[in-house]
Amino acid sequence: MSGLPGLLMEKSRLKTLLFSLGMLLVTGVATTNALDHAPALENGTTTTPLAPSQEKSRTTQRGLDSKQQAFMAQTLSRFAGERADITWYLGDGEAGIFAADIESALNAAHWKVFNKPFPAGANGMPTVIGVAIFIMPNERSQKIADELLKALVSERVAVFAEPLTKFFPSFATLGSQRSTDPYETRVLIVVGNHP
Repeated sequence: MSGLPGLLMEKSRLKTLLFSLGMLLVTGVATTNALDHAPALENGTTTTPLAPSQEKSRTTQRGLDSKQQAFMAQTLSRFAGERADITWYLGDGEAGIFAADIESALNAAHWKVFNKPFPAGANGMPTVIGVAIFIMPNERSQKIADELLKALVSERVAVFAEPLTKFFPSFATLGSQRSTDPYETRVLIVVGNHP
């Protein structure tokens, strides 16, 4: 594939590979070939999942115990005052409990957290497997998302991050690249179906 679509595909593959390398550095566990294991969202985009040995089993409820929440709070406290909008699928009690655990960790880090369930696929969002972090189009949101992603991966959560503009291009005009406004720099966290 050539041209812009080819470059975007290569960028996506490189991003997946770099994330896998980061997982190896954080957790000490590597996949045999992360690109072969990348599941797809409903719209065809790829995620960067954990290796099967790292994922929490489908038969167990996802969650963060108090020690994991305290570790995440300590790690993310340098972003105190930042905003996170958490959503989970209406009617999915397991996802709701897991979203509450993430909310507790962020509240302990003194973030402004809004937690509300929505039907899967509502408002044009893709149906998510695992946890998705959607990033606003500015540098601060990217930094916040990067740290949140690392913190969740270190706790063996199946998580990935994507720019919100991938699904909502109109958000590209919101604020400036250097914004520090918590609404403009917020991250959106979707606790989706259990992987």
